[in-house]
Amino acid sequence: MRKKILSVCFLIAVLGASLSWAQPVEVKDLEAYRAEENQVQRTVAVDPRIPDSANVGAVEDFIRDRFENYNLIIDKMPDDDSVGAVDIQHSEDYIAEANKDKKSTFDEIYEQALNRVSTQEAQENQEVLQNRNQMALENQKQQRQWQENAPNFPVVNVFLPPKGEQVLVPAQEHIPFFFSEVEILPTSQVKIDETVVVVANGQKLKHGLTRALPRYATSRDGRGREIDVNLSEVMVDDVVLPYKIKASGNYLLLVPEKEYTLAPGVYTYKFSYVVNRDVWDYDKFNEFYWDATASSWNLVIARAGVLVTLPANSKPLGQSAFSGLVHNLQTDVVAYQPSQNTMAYVASRPLFAGEGLHFILSMPKADFVAPDTYQIFTDFLNDYGDIVIAALVLLVVLSAYYLSWRGMKKRYDDKLRLPKFGPLLRLLAFNKIDKVSFSSYLLHLFYKGVVDLKENEQGVVMLSFLKTKAKGLKFWEKKFLKKLFKSEQVCVMDKSHAPHIKAAYACLEKGLKHSFNRLLWRLNLSYLFFSFAMLVLAEAAIARLGYNFMFDFGTMLSCTVTFAFGFWLFNKAFKRKWLKWCMRVLAVLSIVLDWFVLSFFIHMIAAVLIVAVVFVIYAYSNVFARRNGLIKNNVKEALAYKDFLVKHADTIALGKSFGVEQENIHALDADAAFSPNAQNQAIYRLDVAQKIDSLL
Repeated sequence: MRKKILSVCFLIAVLGASLSWAQPVEVKDLEAYRAEENQVQRTVAVDPRIPDSANVGAVEDFIRDRFENYNLIIDKMPDDDSVGAVDIQHSEDYIAEANKDKKSTFDEIYEQALNRVSTQEAQENQEVLQNRNQMALENQKQQRQWQENAPNFPVVNVFLPPKGEQVLVPAQEHIPFFFSEVEILPTSQVKIDETVVVVANGQKLKHGLTRALPRYATSRDGRGREIDVNLSEVMVDDVVLPYKIKASGNYLLLVPEKEYTLAPGVYTYKFSYVVNRDVWDYDKFNEFYWDATASSWNLVIARAGVLVTLPANSKPLGQSAFSGLVHNLQTDVVAYQPSQNTMAYVASRPLFAGEGLHFILSMPKADFVAPDTYQIFTDFLNDYGDIVIAALVLLVVLSAYYLSWRGMKKRYDDKLRLPKFGPLLRLLAFNKIDKVSFSSYLLHLFYKGVVDLKENEQGVVMLSFLKTKAKGLKFWEKKFLKKLFKSEQVCVMDKSHAPHIKAAYACLEKGLKHSFNRLLWRLNLSYLFFSFAMLVLAEAAIARLGYNFMFDFGTMLSCTVTFAFGFWLFNKAFKRKWLKWCMRVLAVLSIVLDWFVLSFFIHMIAAVLIVAVVFVIYAYSNVFARRNGLIKNNVKEALAYKDFLVKHADTIALGKSFGVEQENIHALDADAAFSPNAQNQAIYRLDVAQKIDSLL
């Protein structure tokens, strides 16, 4: 499954003439903006005081200086008496400092923006708000609270990187500082290092900071593809903390491998990762779009900036930067070009819940190298890997089906490969469960010493039950004996015991069908085991292509079981016609719904192929059970065994094997070839079995 995210809404407009500063302008016309961008070379304000781009600290200082000199002035201060669970400086000191006019314009905006959040009403423990309506409502609420006046609020010391500059910030849970260094490599990979300073007080950041990244990228012409992210390292206060990547809807979340409780305080997070498949290659240029803050945190970001480095000696063909909600973007971002291949973008105001810092760069194609074979292969796997793997396993299962069919057509010799159980051989050879099956089963019990068969002088057949020898019998065999003998020791084959015999016959019929089904499973077990093993391995390989291996793998296995149940329910026979069709409708709905669920995790075509694999496996087992299907060779084997018994009748009748073969001889109608003699007279019961057949 490859979901396509909404078109890049923040590109919907024409940028104003000046990028250094402008009044907020909503961006709404994507096509108009792109048409103008392709025709006009955008210029960037260059300040003579711009430092060397190689000196990151100097660049950050420069950006911070621009914060203090290019912002709107707001007269009122916010009202917020809440106290966070961090080390706080009392507001009297802060107010005294403010009265001395030592606060910059940016600090005033900063303080107002941070304190407009109502921490009592904020959602706890929610790192990513995917619902844009919720984001808009939260933003509006913050805008209203922003205008409230409060001369007294708690503050806390924060040391901002890279030089550890100490500033006083409101002691609310927020992000005082966000700075991202983006390096676009000639291979179209993007290396990103982020520094995020957070103030935590145990409300939203109970278990640490979760970084949300976009999962999908969309091109100008509406094509979508999944972004490939490789996490390098996450550090918290210069200590490496194990993080992992977890997919969640349209986001890739960088979350701690082990959940922990984040104590209240001030922390500096550093995220380092590499993004691939997010630079689009067009005919005349390459283009990269990035939402630096991901528009996902339900936290105020006081200061946000991005430093972008292009491939060496590269110069952007065009650029634009926006901030705000994705459906209400504004061109109020300060843009600077410290050097030919370096761009800096700074949000000129704090970013609230759901707001982001977006930028887009068009670059010369000549500055990028063509993808190598490995990159092409990995891109192909990212786009179509699940389809390819599912198609391969379907091909393997079909090939195994064909080879298994061919293998069963080989010529059988005299050696019987089937279980030597008379009633079962009769069912295979003649497709019958009848009175001969009943008497041959009695011969089976006679050989095991459980039942003795005798005919008295009056020609009455007597069946004697020896309970001490009944151990080790199957459940249905014990039930057969219980029905036949009830509480008696002897059963006489006459009309008085007809109900007992009838109940025992029904028990035998049910037991034989159960044994026959077990035989079918055993005969095609190798194919089933191989096919299921291939399917499970394929699903594991598909799950490995994603980020949530155990969850995706478990989901695919669950869907596979549901598919199998749906096919079984569709073909199950019901006595009532209306019930049969109801179950078929239910089975179809179950399969379709299951496929729909599976399509959320893998490509819909791959989901169809997995359904096809399950169907092939089920069809093989179903065809195997038919007498004219795959089991027909086993039917031939049972019939061939009758010829074997007749051919070797003299040897069998004189040997010890007669006791074993007696039930098979009678079940396969080969009695005429065997007569009593001195060697088998003590165990010869074919005549009694024939008498039982005549009585039944």
